[in-house]
Amino acid sequence: MVCCPSHWAAGLFCWLIFDKPCGCYLTFSFAVRNGKIGDNNKESRGPTVRPNLGFYVQTINDLVKETEAIGEKMNPNYEEIRKAIDEKKEAEVTPERLAEITRIFKEGTDKYRLMLEKISKLRPPANVMGIHKKFERAYMKYVAGCDEMILSLDNKIDQEAFDAAEAKQDEATDEISFAIQRMTALLLKK
Repeated sequence: MVCCPSHWAAGLFCWLIFDKPCGCYLTFSFAVRNGKIGDNNKESRGPTVRPNLGFYVQTINDLVKETEAIGEKMNPNYEEIRKAIDEKKEAEVTPERLAEITRIFKEGTDKYRLMLEKISKLRPPANVMGIHKKFERAYMKYVAGCDEMILSLDNKIDQEAFDAAEAKQDEATDEISFAIQRMTALLLKK
């Protein structure tokens, strides 16, 4: 019995909706790798490969821990700029110190970008696919906020831009936290 009009749609639909393939299917990841989406050739059919739940959970956990570690490493530099802004002493931050802080922020943001690539390439279990995409978008927003913060320190401290970048990062952090809590709840329910 086929629940979908084509073999590739059957496998994908059943995997997404029912978290298991039907009797007639095409391995989606195989088809994507080989450029055969929608191709009903016999050689492109194969067993459905389900995402590895343990690998997924461990990878997300590692990414979150690494993100926190990078943030903790950069925090003293952030606090230095925040204090200078709050005390209206932006001019007292030397250009050399500002360049050093900018370099540290760029290094951290580059690491965040690498983690975003890992998040984008991760295959989530079907029951958390939607929240995984929300997590990915929130992480993208966080990286964008980091880029904006770096730009706010170009040559001198731009308080408005720095505050806007900080607000964007805070909002993204809240969204990331929500997504992780939601993922955890969905995965534990299984």
